[in-house]
Amino acid sequence: MSFKLIPNDIPLPVPTGGLEIVDAVLTLLLVVAWLVHILFINVLLGAATGSVYFNRRGVRENNPVFDRVGYLLTTPVTISENMGALWGVAPLLLISVMFTPLFYAAAIMNSPQWLHIIYGNIAAFLLSYLYKFTWHTGKSWFLVPTVLNLFAGPLVLFHFPSYGIENFFNAGWHWLIVIGVVSILGAAYLTLKDFFDPKLSTGKLWSIIGLAMVTLLSMATLRHGMRLSLTSEAIAQSRAQSDDFVQRSQAAAEAAAKATPKVAATASISAGEEAANKYGCMACHSAEQKLVGPAYKDVAARGYAEREIIELIYAPKPENWPGFIPMPAQGQVRKDDAAAIAKWINSLK
Repeated sequence: MSFKLIPNDIPLPVPTGGLEIVDAVLTLLLVVAWLVHILFINVLLGAATGSVYFNRRGVRENNPVFDRVGYLLTTPVTISENMGALWGVAPLLLISVMFTPLFYAAAIMNSPQWLHIIYGNIAAFLLSYLYKFTWHTGKSWFLVPTVLNLFAGPLVLFHFPSYGIENFFNAGWHWLIVIGVVSILGAAYLTLKDFFDPKLSTGKLWSIIGLAMVTLLSMATLRHGMRLSLTSEAIAQSRAQSDDFVQRSQAAAEAAAKATPKVAATASISAGEEAANKYGCMACHSAEQKLVGPAYKDVAARGYAEREIIELIYAPKPENWPGFIPMPAQGQVRKDDAAAIAKWINSLK
């Protein structure tokens, strides 16, 4: 499949400092961040359901104890909602590092259904505070946006493009769904079986917690698997394009070096040309010949002012030079060197 609609950015390598384990650590942090996010969301769902239940029971039975319990449960609702939102940002920061050229696509390619969660969460967030501060009114409607969010996630898999579904199942990610469902059903069975037993054993309690954690870990890892299923091919294509760009740049530089006549040792070059060599500009450009980028004499022929050339060094405009590989911004060039390079280019007219 060709991902023509995705910008062909050059993926920036993660600075590992020579430690190949960094990539695995970032992946682990991404899964853990999702895990904490899901934990808070589950606390939100449980507390919200319990609060509505005890509130309605307290009103129906005119029992202030149930009503008080329901009100106390609004505190973990609002806290978990805030923490869930904050921990939902952490994975996005990690995604921006691990999927640099596909930061937005890595989220949107999962499914447009994720967009429904955005305004669904906004409604649930605002209604939870309205629910808390209008306690003595009917509030069963509060569960509606919260419960609806439960259905948005599972719908994502059914909106995968065909290649994404194929990658998802070929990689075995679907087994995490099976593991998660079996684990949570086991935890629910153990919980309900001895729900009213005041002497619940410590071993059984830890069994319930362990099974619930298996489900949460499966859910958190599953999200990463869904993303990899959809973006792995695009990432591979982007890296291949980057490798091709580097190879062509190196080949062009070597060809230019061979074609350039030897300059006598006593000859001097201008400060601008020296700066262009220092920053690697000559790997893609030549004074006289087209390489990966246009020849500098052709740039000079455009009649740019030196100020404009300096601006183009820091903010290139690929649309000005169709047919060439887009030049990345050269923010590492010092201002005085950029001015020298611009002056030298215009001297080639």
